[in-house]
Amino acid sequence: MKKLLYSLAFLASLLSIFSCERENKPGEPTDGKLVVSAVISDWTSAKVLPEGTAGEAGHIFHPEWKTGDKIIGYYNNGKADVLLNYEVEEVANGTATFKKIGAFEEPGNGQAVYFAYAQGCEASALANGKLAISIKNQTKRAMPVVMGAAGVVLDGKLSLSFISITSVIGIKNPTLEGTAGSNISQLTLSGSGIVAEGTLDLKTAAFTPSTEKTYITKEVDQTEGDGTILVSIFPEISSDLKLTVMQNGLEYSLLCPSLQPAVNSYYYFLSPDFQRLASYIPIDWEKDVSSKNFDVRSGNVDIVFKSEAPPFKKNDVITVPDNLGDYHIRVVSSAGPIAKGESGVSLKTIEGKMGHLFKNRRFTLSTESGVTTKSPFNYTYTPSMVEIFDGTQYVPVWGGGITKSSGNLEKEIFSWEKNMDGTALWETGPLSLSWDKCNFDIGLKGVFEFDFGEVPWEDVGVGDLQYLSVYLEGGFNMELVLKIAATASAEVSKELTLLEDIVKARYTFMVGTVPVYVTIGADLMAELAASAEGTVSVSGGVGAGMTAKMGCEWSKTGGGKAIHSLEKNLELIGPDVEAQAKVEGSIATYPEIKIGLYHVLCPTISPKPYIKAGANARLVEGGYFGWNAGLFSGIELGLELNLDLFFWEKTLVEFEPISLFELPIVTLPDGLSLKSETPAYMKVGESKEIKYHATNKNYLSGTVYNAAGMLVYFEAIGGELDKDYAYTDKNGEVSVNFTLTDDKEANVKAQIVVGDEEEEGPVADLWEVDIINFRLSATPLTQEVAEGADASITFKLEKYSSKTGEWTPVPNKTLYFTPVGGGCPPSGNTSQDGTVQVTFTPEEDFVEGSVTASYTTTDPVVWSGEIRAEITAEDEGGEGGALLSEIKKAKKMKENTLRIGGLEKDIEIVKGEHDYVSVHEDKEGVFYFDWAKEHPIYSSCNLGMIGRWTENMLGVIVDIMSPEFIQSECYVGLLNLEYHDGSDIPDEYYFATYDTNDNTRLVEGGFLINKLTNGHYTLQLYLKREDGLQVWGSLRTTSVDNPEQ
Repeated sequence: MKKLLYSLAFLASLLSIFSCERENKPGEPTDGKLVVSAVISDWTSAKVLPEGTAGEAGHIFHPEWKTGDKIIGYYNNGKADVLLNYEVEEVANGTATFKKIGAFEEPGNGQAVYFAYAQGCEASALANGKLAISIKNQTKRAMPVVMGAAGVVLDGKLSLSFISITSVIGIKNPTLEGTAGSNISQLTLSGSGIVAEGTLDLKTAAFTPSTEKTYITKEVDQTEGDGTILVSIFPEISSDLKLTVMQNGLEYSLLCPSLQPAVNSYYYFLSPDFQRLASYIPIDWEKDVSSKNFDVRSGNVDIVFKSEAPPFKKNDVITVPDNLGDYHIRVVSSAGPIAKGESGVSLKTIEGKMGHLFKNRRFTLSTESGVTTKSPFNYTYTPSMVEIFDGTQYVPVWGGGITKSSGNLEKEIFSWEKNMDGTALWETGPLSLSWDKCNFDIGLKGVFEFDFGEVPWEDVGVGDLQYLSVYLEGGFNMELVLKIAATASAEVSKELTLLEDIVKARYTFMVGTVPVYVTIGADLMAELAASAEGTVSVSGGVGAGMTAKMGCEWSKTGGGKAIHSLEKNLELIGPDVEAQAKVEGSIATYPEIKIGLYHVLCPTISPKPYIKAGANARLVEGGYFGWNAGLFSGIELGLELNLDLFFWEKTLVEFEPISLFELPIVTLPDGLSLKSETPAYMKVGESKEIKYHATNKNYLSGTVYNAAGMLVYFEAIGGELDKDYAYTDKNGEVSVNFTLTDDKEANVKAQIVVGDEEEEGPVADLWEVDIINFRLSATPLTQEVAEGADASITFKLEKYSSKTGEWTPVPNKTLYFTPVGGGCPPSGNTSQDGTVQVTFTPEEDFVEGSVTASYTTTDPVVWSGEIRAEITAEDEGGEGGALLSEIKKAKKMKENTLRIGGLEKDIEIVKGEHDYVSVHEDKEGVFYFDWAKEHPIYSSCNLGMIGRWTENMLGVIVDIMSPEFIQSECYVGLLNLEYHDGSDIPDEYYFATYDTNDNTRLVEGGFLINKLTNGHYTLQLYLKREDGLQVWGSLRTTSVDNPEQ
């Protein structure tokens, strides 16, 4: 974009003004109020038009200040620009003095200041020292000039001299086809090179014009001043000029073949005669016409006027209503009297375009004032009349003194409210689609923006559409809740017209004397599609409060473009789903809004709100149905723009459908959450209830809510469940009971079963078990003490966790101690390493004893256990000393083990499921102590027994080689020791039984049986066979049987 070059004369003038520029630094403060004054420099030149015509100095217009004129400017205080605003307070001898308007810091002495005057035209606010100016629409003010000035504050005064940066054209005493040109309402200045907008840099005086070629309009009031019509024009642009004035709706023109105006120059026409052009002829068909006949096909129009008919000429334009009341633009090709001789005219006409009514015009039509337009300098017109079609004709309801309408018809071009809850759209066979809820409350204003240039046509020219914008804007509120139900497989795809002419109205806008008729009509349409595979029902939708802007624009350079914006507030309604099969479907119900200009359809705007629904279900084992569902909502905007009213060739601008929004509104299910603590602390055999909560997702609120009726599948490792499937209750809750069976690892997985087998449903966090166990140990487990000495025992408490796989000490816990054969503290607390040191003091004549440590807890699991440490008196030799020593050796062995001489490892007696150590008491008070192991053929086989021993043998070492034992009925039995582990036993095997009659096979042996406080028994055993084989055993009963049980 090139900057406009000023003429040498004007450049010299500007240099004299702007040479006052100083560095941007704070000025010295003035001693009081700043005095601002200004004069207006005279024209650099003044010329009469056409060139060579004699002029007179008395006809030259000289701009003058008026009270109330405003100037704006700025200066830089060294930190930022300070904006200035002054107003003419008084004028004396051409010099205006100004007063400060508003609050701002005035410039100080030595400060350079830059100003502009821009009234009678339109200018933006001052920004960055620049002013955007448009002289396209000039007001009635008599001084439509743009001026600039600069100065420096000296001694508290600022004196300015303003110079025009535009040229001014004056039209003095015009005539219209020889008649005095009174009542002229508007002047239009057009030409091939006219520029009407640009930017002025106040500091450099550089003006940058727009590249857009356009036209200038001027409101005229000939009662102001001396009757001269004044219009400003940017200089240094060569152009042919066409001046068109309007009087009583008729246009008259004056041509100037060529003009290149100079800066700060005045050009004037003296008594020019304007010739009437073919133009729009206004006709009031109600007041001025007695009758008319309009043949739409032929274009012939016969009109009988109540008074004198207007003077029609070729290419005049009229708007004619047809029998339905729709207006047509017609261009007169010839005019003559009515054949019948009545007082009227017979017109032959051809189809006209909107460009026949408007050229070199930019304007906006709006049902509501205060709209923002593409250009801030557009004129906006609001309706003068609103009519409703009653089925046969348009009936006025607002405007022209009529106020029949209710609501805001004159402000909302599309206003419609309807409740259609329960409307069935499709009920055929096993499939039905309907609206549970369907209601609309829509109120949209209409805005239509036009910009016409001009192209040659015949001898008068025709308006050339440069830009068109049509949009609707306002409230678009609705509730839409679909319902799709099926009892078997079926599908449908259909487009329907639900209601015709839900709105049909016409709005009349008066653009000057030219009426623009805008018609609005709409049908209510529906589009539906669904496919079901079985029994299913789904419903749900949204309530929407929205503000929408919908429409389109077209420009000659850019073509068609959609206009759309949407602010929405959506609320979920429902949903309700019962699914045993798959279904997908959608319903859209929408107004198809058709907007016409005159009788021609222009844009079609179809905002299509829709609801989409889908559900899927499948049958799993046990007769359960897993399912899922979802709802979507959106609005698709359909647009078409027909430009037939503007161009001779058929022109239809088509747009791809535009999604104003589409989003999921709900998902069923969305999530499954674990509500029980994990990891859970358990011990083998324990049971726990695990709780879950299922949710659906409401995307509109961003929240979740209870998901009822969802099928959940459970899967366990390391334990047993009481069920594999379960449905969530009304609160979305579900639970399962788990029993721990494994001592290494355990967890439970829960997942919602959805309809698609290939799709993963929501999975809850894994519920895990921390398998807990405790153990007690004693060091030493057995020991001997010398006479008079104490025994020291260290007990240790440890805990096992399956999460770590390790045994760890348990500190700060209380162990309880039970002594036998002596004394010790009743309890003790474990230290950080899990141990408690216990001192046992033997009683008098001590032979043997023990300390049993016990621990019971419920945290984190219920557990109880004990460990016993054995203490015996030190062997001092003498009778029975050898047997006692062997029995002590047996005590030091691990419980329920058997040691056979010659084997590397001790044999564990209690290891398999069917292994046992038992004591049985018969009714005679005789006891049997036996032990057995599993057998691959039999459930178990007995490995040994001490039979028929009596209670008086408890707590003493019994020597089986003593005469007392041999003479008693008691016996010891052992399986052949070659088959000690119970496996591979021959079919025939025998006990080595020893009693009073057969004791030759054993050469040494004895046993010690003790009864514990909990009712169980222990056995220490030593036997030596004649071949030298020795056996030691330490056993503890796993079961006890007595006559009372």
